[in-house]
Amino acid sequence: MLKKRNRLNSKEFEEVFQKGRKEFSRNFLFVKMGGKEEGKVSVAVSKKVYRKAVERARARRIVYRILKDNFENFLTKKKFYGIILITKDIFFLDGGKIKKEINNLLK
Repeated sequence: MLKKRNRLNSKEFEEVFQKGRKEFSRNFLFVKMGGKEEGKVSVAVSKKVYRKAVERARARRIVYRILKDNFENFLTKKKFYGIILITKDIFFLDGGKIKKEINNLLK
């Protein structure tokens, strides 16, 4: 899990979701807009993708772990706010594919 200062609060989340630019990939939707400070990212999972809360939490943890491992590359160099929405089942993918897809979205 990222530190609280590197995650969006609810007000920022709503603003980014409404005004941000959307980029699609095979398993994710990335919504981003320019930020006022170092990068902030949140991860969201719809109930349509995973019915059970346990599965939604697991999917969020997978993505947050990748973000945390590569924190310096993603968030400290750029000033932006972003939301990563998981749009398809990612449990069958290996970590390398997920990491590559997230890297492509954050560039």
